[in-house]
Amino acid sequence: MNLIDVTGVWRPGKQRKLSWHRNVGLEVVCVTGGTAEWSVDDRAYRVPAGSVFFTFPWEWHGSTCETAPGLELSFAVIGLDRVYRKRPANNRFGWHPELPFTATEGRQIRKALVDSPSRSLPLTENLVHLVRGIAGQRGADGLGTGVVRRALAGQTLVELARIAQSQATPRSRVLETDHRVLAFIKQMESRCHEPWSVESMASACGLGRARLTDLVRKHTGDTPLMLMNRLRVQRAQQQLAESDAKVIDVAFGCGFSTAQHFCRVFRDYTGTTPSQYRKSVRSDSEAASTVA
Repeated sequence: MNLIDVTGVWRPGKQRKLSWHRNVGLEVVCVTGGTAEWSVDDRAYRVPAGSVFFTFPWEWHGSTCETAPGLELSFAVIGLDRVYRKRPANNRFGWHPELPFTATEGRQIRKALVDSPSRSLPLTENLVHLVRGIAGQRGADGLGTGVVRRALAGQTLVELARIAQSQATPRSRVLETDHRVLAFIKQMESRCHEPWSVESMASACGLGRARLTDLVRKHTGDTPLMLMNRLRVQRAQQQLAESDAKVIDVAFGCGFSTAQHFCRVFRDYTGTTPSQYRKSVRSDSEAASTVA
């Protein structure tokens, strides 16, 4: 893949909304005018002028509403070692071979970006010049243009990583926050039937919605609501296997507000209905007893 996939300056014209999309590389967007309302996966951001916004190639992102007049963006999509359509294990992606990094520098830059507390960060004048410099190289093919392009791309990533590091939460506070979230996840195993919302979960952890979502996903791979539903289904499976309670009573006892919602979520997680699951488990149990 190319070192620079796309680059340029964007202002809203007839297209007043950035469509939901992914890029083939790491996108760096400098917001130099107006305000953008964007979302990355399920997290919303309000990105005012004077901000830089970045996304990884596996992240879906786009506008949450029509952009207001005055929005101006300078952007560049910098290629990685390959196209990633899924988040790599432990976020271990590689850099494009043309980037002027040592292996150690590449790991340090990757860590700074992966650990960034937000996709929206304060913009520096240096980063604006670098991204606009990349855009200025579009279509150029004269002597030394490859050297200039590689240098600009490398400096852009270094500057972005430095900004991310400057905004990072001290490690002691990160560990404390992780501990609170892990303790809450453990509590959810016995309290998943309670009437939780994302807001009440975040309040219980002393965090905002977005931060809670990031940390729960970090430790479980689920969003908070997905985690709650998964634990509720696991509880329901146990009750269906061990009791003769009606399906609707199991649903209410596990925190679902209606039998229809319970059946839909149960099927999503297990591939079968609650009644079919109970019948299957008991048939297996009877067969095992007969053999014994």
